[in-house]
Amino acid sequence: MPTNNFVSKYLMMDGLPIDKSSLFKEPDSGMEYAEFFEGRDPRMNFTLMKEGDEFQPSSDFTVPHSSNQRTGYMIRKYSDASSWLNQKSYIDRPVLRYAEVLLSYAEATYELEGQIGDEDLNNTVNAIRERLPEVNVGTDSNPEYKSLPQLTNSFVSANGLDMREEIRRERSIELAFEVNDYWDKIRWKTAEEEMPKDIKGSYLFTEFFDNDWSESTNVDEDNYIIVQEASLRKFDPEKDYLWPIPKNQISRNSDIEQNPGWDSN
Repeated sequence: MPTNNFVSKYLMMDGLPIDKSSLFKEPDSGMEYAEFFEGRDPRMNFTLMKEGDEFQPSSDFTVPHSSNQRTGYMIRKYSDASSWLNQKSYIDRPVLRYAEVLLSYAEATYELEGQIGDEDLNNTVNAIRERLPEVNVGTDSNPEYKSLPQLTNSFVSANGLDMREEIRRERSIELAFEVNDYWDKIRWKTAEEEMPKDIKGSYLFTEFFDNDWSESTNVDEDNYIIVQEASLRKFDPEKDYLWPIPKNQISRNSDIEQNPGWDSN
């Protein structure tokens, strides 16, 4: 299931993170689930289910169910009603998308040089953003359509952003649920920060209770669902960035040493 640890990475349509954007509205008891998707990077709507999205042959999606979508989010990416009916999908599984090639180039350029020029950003991150549709950030009666702004050095500087973090954010959002996120955390050496955190789900919207959610659902002080508390999670940076070498491989060559921290396993 998608977590809010991930969902909170989606930018608003002014190109800013939710903690910097005036477009972001903190959820409250009067907000509907679908409103939480408004004014966000269009990929949030393409990636996660919201009310009215194609779901099953007999019905569209409404709000998450407590047992089937216990984080309060459900993946929409690569799903359609016919796949649900047949319990199989004929959508091609990506092995290497062109977007990943572009994002890898942008990341490698920044890591190699400690900076990245606007031309390289235009050929990578912004080329990916250009295919995204405009989003209405106004109202139905008074619409105001907006495109996701380009990522530039001046935009990053003017808004107090970090270029490395924005390139990494773009990768996380674009390649969501394509089996990259864990490995990115490992190679970025951020797993020791991210893995031990509370795993949080969606804000517990009032309308969830019509779909079998309980008043006793574990939530934090801001009413976001706590799926797993940090006390139950751990990541040892001295050990967990590497996996153990199989004992049968070590037995074949006495010069091979077990990775640190795995000797007793």
